[in-house]
Amino acid sequence: MSLPPVDIPESALTYLPELSRPSGGPLPANLASARVQGHDLQAHREALRGPALDPLHLLLRSTLPDAALRHRIPEEVAAILKAEHDLARSPQEHHLDSAAKESLLDDLDLLGDHPPDNTALAASWERVRNAIQLRLQPWAQAA
Repeated sequence: MSLPPVDIPESALTYLPELSRPSGGPLPANLASARVQGHDLQAHREALRGPALDPLHLLLRSTLPDAALRHRIPEEVAAILKAEHDLARSPQEHHLDSAAKESLLDDLDLLGDHPPDNTALAASWERVRNAIQLRLQPWAQAA
C-alpha cells in the first residue's frame, strides 16, 4: 500500500543548487546548519519513502542508489542515513562536544561490524563508518 502524494507549498521547499556531491566528498555546509535537528533511527526508517526529514536528509537519501534504498532490511538503510546525518551535523574540527561524541559512538553501534549484504549499500556503510572513525580518532587518542 502506497501513501497518497503530499502537496507541499513552494514556500516550504528549500532550493538545493545540486543534488549530488563528489564521491566521498563533504556535504554542502549550508545543509548541515543549526536548523537541522537530529532524528532517531525510527524517524529515519519512516522517512525512507515520502517526505524527507529536512533538506540534509533529502540530499543524503537522494545520493543512495535505488537498489540501496529498497534493501530488504530497512533498519540497515536507516542506520546509514542516521549516521551520515549525525556526522554532517557534528563539528568538522577536532573539538567534538560530549553529545556529538556520544551520538557518533551510538551510530557506530547501529552500523555494526559487518556491512549489509547489498553491494550498493555496503559501499555507503563503509564510507560512513570510516568517516565517523576518522572524526572520532583525535578524541580516542586523547583519551
